[in-house]
Amino acid sequence: MTNKDVPAAVSPLLSPYLEELRTCAALWGGTRAARAEGEFLLPRFPLEAQDTWRTRLATAVLPGVFARTIQQTVGLIVRDGVQFAEQVPPVFLSHWEDVDLAGTHGDRFTAQALAAALRDGVAFIVIDAPAEGGRPYWVLRHRADVINWRHERVNGELVLVRVVIRETAVEPDGRFTQRVVTRYRVFTLEPQGVVVTVYREVQEAHEREPRYVVDFQTTLPLPSIPIVPLYAAPPDAPFVAHSPFLPLAYREAEYYQTYSDYKYNLHLACVAILTAKGIPEGETLRIAPSAVALLQPEQSLEYVEISGAGIGSAASALDRIEREMQALSLAIGDTKNRTATEAIHLHTMRTALLRDAAQSCRDALENCLWWHLTMLGLPTDGIADSVQIGTELDATTDWTQALPLLESARRAGDLDLETYLEALEQSGALPAGVTPAIVLERLANQWGGSSEENQAEEETEEA
Repeated sequence: MTNKDVPAAVSPLLSPYLEELRTCAALWGGTRAARAEGEFLLPRFPLEAQDTWRTRLATAVLPGVFARTIQQTVGLIVRDGVQFAEQVPPVFLSHWEDVDLAGTHGDRFTAQALAAALRDGVAFIVIDAPAEGGRPYWVLRHRADVINWRHERVNGELVLVRVVIRETAVEPDGRFTQRVVTRYRVFTLEPQGVVVTVYREVQEAHEREPRYVVDFQTTLPLPSIPIVPLYAAPPDAPFVAHSPFLPLAYREAEYYQTYSDYKYNLHLACVAILTAKGIPEGETLRIAPSAVALLQPEQSLEYVEISGAGIGSAASALDRIEREMQALSLAIGDTKNRTATEAIHLHTMRTALLRDAAQSCRDALENCLWWHLTMLGLPTDGIADSVQIGTELDATTDWTQALPLLESARRAGDLDLETYLEALEQSGALPAGVTPAIVLERLANQWGGSSEENQAEEETEEA
């Protein structure tokens, strides 16, 4: 009988997310990672020959929209780095230069954590310290690494009492050889502090199931478990959330599959097949540009071609998926084939996503800062609002991109004049002392109350 009460047990809260996590991880890894997933991302058709499927798999290519969108989003948020207030101790700022004790600057670590959160919906930062003593350091854990957790109500407050993190490492197995080892790091909140137990997964050749041997155990004098979630989207429950770009991920997977069909059928349609009729079995014909085949009246040679009638439909499907991916990526730089109203809608959605992600990142960094100072034994009073990242996103809309969209919407008749003028005022495009009310009054006086489209636009452009 299988023992399910083991460190490797996966929380039922995580199980519904495993399929989408696998999809997003493959898309993040690019074409090679997608092909390695085999039939998971590229299912075989009914009765499809194995060789045909392998050919489609070898020619399937990812456009990389999912990964590129996440990278661009991270770049917009962390482009100015992380700023700390004056009350943050200098010793922490020195640690920020190598926040994980592996040579990673804190700004770079933040970008990696934010990218992981945008890919999986949530990422985790563990604040740890060497067992033999030393300064704290940060460890990034991906959503799939945190396989189990438990919360309990303590005096009405939801408290994290257990977390299990799966770790994979490579260890020496001889002078030159190495082996992969799987461990499970278990944090348990007890009255005396946080008990950390590390289990090693062991399975000999004659054993049907793995065993879990304790490698290490210690107790940290901490009030709670030092793990900080970084959410990229509102959580469905503690520790679980969907990627804000999950619809984009599924569209790119659809593109990957459709492109495979398109490329394979295009090859078939472009290659003519030479067929022979009436040639006796075993007879040899020399087929070459400089050769002449002498045939009997009942014999014939001819090329057979596939019409390729469905290739146009596949190409149209790819174009449709590309347009959908562009919309789901919230890219607003290119307004081609898009109405002004759609462009403004996408711009608003992207701005909201950037601000939410930046705020979530700030909250997570402040919690990490609190843990870091606590482990150093330093005071944590006054560190609230001491972390700033993506502050330019809070100041105002990106008017460099928004104003052309507003102008297009105005010309298309999708935006009334008063709203357009108010947007110009907010962006600072109106001259000093000029307000929407003044412009509207001037228009009314000049044209006797008329506000013809061309007259209004001419006056606004002059302003």
